[in-house]
Amino acid sequence: FQAEDGIRDRSPSRGLGDVYKRQPNTRKAAISIYDGKEIKDYRKDTPCTYAVQFTIVNEYLHMCVTMRSNDLWYGFCNDQYCFSQLQQLVAERTDYKVGHYYHFAHNLHLYTKNTGKWPRPDNLAQRKADYYG
Repeated sequence: FQAEDGIRDRSPSRGLGDVYKRQPNTRKAAISIYDGKEIKDYRKDTPCTYAVQFTIVNEYLHMCVTMRSNDLWYGFCNDQYCFSQLQQLVAERTDYKVGHYYHFAHNLHLYTKNTGKWPRPDNLAQRKADYYG
């Protein structure tokens, strides 16, 4: 990622922890996972995650994941777990408390082959009325 001081972090001895120690208010603590310039490298499966960005507010490390596409049945369950583990790891290594986790998917979808795996209430309107009183 591009650090606040303009240095490109590629060395294993430097990373988010070092950046936050130097500049805790940085807005550049981000991991870019997919760049459209790489499209030729992905013949069958294009990465769904665009980026992960970290922000510190009041001693809490918040994390935002931005995705171009996310399958609700297979992808989201695994993604939110793995990314929350990443947030916990970064928080531990930077000595911040774990903050909020935000997950944005431009296209959140459920494939037809998986729709029967979720029980659907017979009368959705009645279930909503029962729930909300």
